[in-house]
Amino acid sequence: MDNEKKEYLEKIFQKRSFLHDHHKILATENFELAKKINDFIDLMYNPQNGAIDRKIKEFLFIAVLAVKGAPKEHMKLHIDVAVKHGATKEEFFEVLNLIFLLDGAATYKYVFDALQEVIPLGKLEPDS
Repeated sequence: MDNEKKEYLEKIFQKRSFLHDHHKILATENFELAKKINDFIDLMYNPQNGAIDRKIKEFLFIAVLAVKGAPKEHMKLHIDVAVKHGATKEEFFEVLNLIFLLDGAATYKYVFDALQEVIPLGKLEPDS
């Protein structure tokens, strides 16, 4: 059974490019529930199910997670996946601009900090 669970987790990782700890715990503690939840989530992540590509879906996840006040680690996972799907710094800054418009400076800064922890950003220091 453990091999089946490990194979299942590997399949999730291959589809999503990440695993949360709760995926690992749920697969261990309630494998049937884990599979049912994953089947539902697959509807969103499956490229054949929809007109929006994965990178754009990740941008949407980041914005919604930010406005909902999700933990920074959750946003960082989606930032990383967006990068893996071709997201550029310029695109992230456009998403940040939208987050600022939707939810203000505090949320903008929160996401900016998460972004900075995932991808290297240039930083200019004043001379004085």
